[in-house]
Amino acid sequence: MSLGENIQYLRKRENITQEQLAERLEVSRQSISKWESDTSYPEMEKLLAMCDMFVCNMDTLLRGSVEKSNVEDTTRYDSMMNDYSKMVAGAVGLIILGIAVSSLLEGITGSSSSLMQLPMILCATAGILLLIVKGMQRSGFKKRFPQIEQIYSEKTVYAFEKRFSVMVALGVGLLLSGLITAIVFEGTGLESYEYLQSTVFLVLAAAGVTVLIYAGLQKSKYDIGSYNKENENRNKAQNDRIGKWCGCIMLVATALFILSIGLGVASQNTFLAAGGVLFLPIGGIGCAIASIVLTKAEKES
Repeated sequence: MSLGENIQYLRKRENITQEQLAERLEVSRQSISKWESDTSYPEMEKLLAMCDMFVCNMDTLLRGSVEKSNVEDTTRYDSMMNDYSKMVAGAVGLIILGIAVSSLLEGITGSSSSLMQLPMILCATAGILLLIVKGMQRSGFKKRFPQIEQIYSEKTVYAFEKRFSVMVALGVGLLLSGLITAIVFEGTGLESYEYLQSTVFLVLAAAGVTVLIYAGLQKSKYDIGSYNKENENRNKAQNDRIGKWCGCIMLVATALFILSIGLGVASQNTFLAAGGVLFLPIGGIGCAIASIVLTKAEKES
């Protein structure tokens, strides 16, 4: 593609007219028309301004194909989101599953020693590290590719919506099955096998939560409009502030999580350690609230 074709493609992608682009670049509409027809070329200052405006690099704008580059970026997006969905859902499920294994070992051995807590600690550590790595990778991807082309057809989205309803039903069904199993077990009067009750519940809960998180993240993958709008409304300074606040919030949440596990191990209290899992989603909610508040404050200022 020529420079003019690239400029025209970017302008149409942003759904703006030649007049609107001319106003943003402080040039005449005739200048934009000449650029797009390759009868004249922008000054370096205007080229740099367009690179910032459309979030593309100079080399691609001048000598490459912006459209082809965007298709490649979108393919990377699909691959990144699939991997992110699997790893994050799996990490949370792994953390809960570690608690279930520790609960089972405690029941079988009749001991609440630190050794019985080891599976929970190992799974929690692996899960947290995985969440941190995948979170940082997704954040880096969003900074590098703030705008993504819509490649999902209506047929593809509709097909996913049907799978999404099934996944949600399956996740909720697993959680309810765990609850029902716990209630039924409670009525049997087998107090000596109480550890089986908590183990079965936690295993089913781990499976249910994993399915629900995966379904939710996959649904967000198809909402490319929200992805682009979110990144479009955030400038670099605002991204830095949000990143710092989210980093602090998740650092505190992780510290509380680790502290809860440590206290649970020290006091041989499985439920105290298990309760620490709640700090992770609370931290995520805190990040979302901080992002909304900072974005609103930026718009009002």
